[in-house]
Amino acid sequence: MAGTEPITLSERLVTGLLDLITDQHLGPGDPMPTVRDLAARFSVTPPTMREALRRLQATDAVQLRHGSGVYVGRGIFPYAAAQSQLRADPGRHGPAVGRGSAHHRAGHRGSVGTTP
Repeated sequence: MAGTEPITLSERLVTGLLDLITDQHLGPGDPMPTVRDLAARFSVTPPTMREALRRLQATDAVQLRHGSGVYVGRGIFPYAAAQSQLRADPGRHGPAVGRGSAHHRAGHRGSVGTTP
């Protein structure tokens, strides 16, 4: 598509991590898998995963606690609320595309860790 910027790996990881949090019904303060486990799950290197986690930390969706791990932050509420609304009434917001529906309609394609 002309004029469409490609989605970076980091952006796809952010979407995948947000989906993971909502799919597992994690809330603020809940622990997440380790960086190493997340990297393996999404088939990326730990430094790449840390970059995505830092992006989420900037929005307070996750908290990175040195020596302690990764935890869900309070900033997850807006995303979780939007995902709940989409799942409750997918027809109101257009056809459901699957995980990350809101992101797919916004021009994001593909899912992290899988091949098309």
